[in-house]
Amino acid sequence: MRALLLGERLDTRALERDEPIGAAPLTVAIPGGGVGVLFRYGAVVLFGSASAAMDKFVASLMPCVSAAFTVAERDDARVWVRAEADEQVDPAGNIVLRERTTERLQLVAGILAKGLVLSYYETRIAEILNGIEPADRRRAAADDLPVAA
Repeated sequence: MRALLLGERLDTRALERDEPIGAAPLTVAIPGGGVGVLFRYGAVVLFGSASAAMDKFVASLMPCVSAAFTVAERDDARVWVRAEADEQVDPAGNIVLRERTTERLQLVAGILAKGLVLSYYETRIAEILNGIEPADRRRAAADDLPVAA
């Protein structure tokens, strides 16, 4: 499974005309096999598809992406379907599901997509704050004020 944050926004309305597997969030079949779960906030989560099919599918989405990132944020995970197992994240970090249903895939996709978005914005905020600290130090030095360590 692969989660990607492609840009600021994804126009899912343009993609709803195809025959979706599910709605809220929009879930579609990937040509060549697999499932894609699409989020308006610019994320897409891809399940069970070969890398070439994933890349082609993502490329087909790019005209629907607003403020596309130069390099997409990315997170990969493994999903195992085991009817006899408890649904959990195992010690190795694999996501274990009892069944491969649209609803379960949407739930897992939502969690991963939101985590990816939060990580992206956390990194951007840290960059902004790191830029503020040196400016404060320069300002304090110019004013001959003590600087907190």
